[in-house]
Amino acid sequence: MSVRKVIKEACIEGIEQASLAEKKGAQRIEYCANLKEGGTTPSFGELKVVLSKLHIPVAVMIRPRGGNFCYSPLEIEVMIADITEFKKIGVNHFVFGVLTKSREIHKKNTKRLIEACKGSTVTFHRAFDDVKDQYLALETLIQLGCHKVLTSGGEERAILGKKKLNKLIFQAGSRITVIPGAGITAQNIEKFLCAVQCCEVHGTKIV
Repeated sequence: MSVRKVIKEACIEGIEQASLAEKKGAQRIEYCANLKEGGTTPSFGELKVVLSKLHIPVAVMIRPRGGNFCYSPLEIEVMIADITEFKKIGVNHFVFGVLTKSREIHKKNTKRLIEACKGSTVTFHRAFDDVKDQYLALETLIQLGCHKVLTSGGEERAILGKKKLNKLIFQAGSRITVIPGAGITAQNIEKFLCAVQCCEVHGTKIV
């Protein structure tokens, strides 16, 4: 089966896994701690080593805790402080997601975080799958200046959200990159790419 080339982003916890993912063909790493919690901010020391050892781009999760995506003012300050410090060691791609209690994009806090990331790439993570209206949320992220959004189309697995994913990709056009993720593996990626017209994919077992 012949399919187009896509960027494979491997979601990784730990330097050994990151190094292995690069060797197996990942084109980008999303580096996290605590994947059992859905991913949280890794340590400064970890990142410094990862950046010195890997030869592919590294996106870094900025999430102070597991649980929901409604953060207090102090938690937002922590996220901004992490971004500021990580930029100093060469991180230039950040991943985060902030929602309101009414399940909408938190415009004010997302804008603050994007401003802290100035000059870097920004991905809004799968908090996007918790919003009430993904089509409206996509427009909000575009207006705020987000570069990428990670989503399963609101479903448990990306293949189940294929119809919505294709609609979101069509809506996004060249304004923002929609990255499907959740349940995409090295074993099923070719089948997935036949169903969804994406240019990037994400997963913990993508390679």
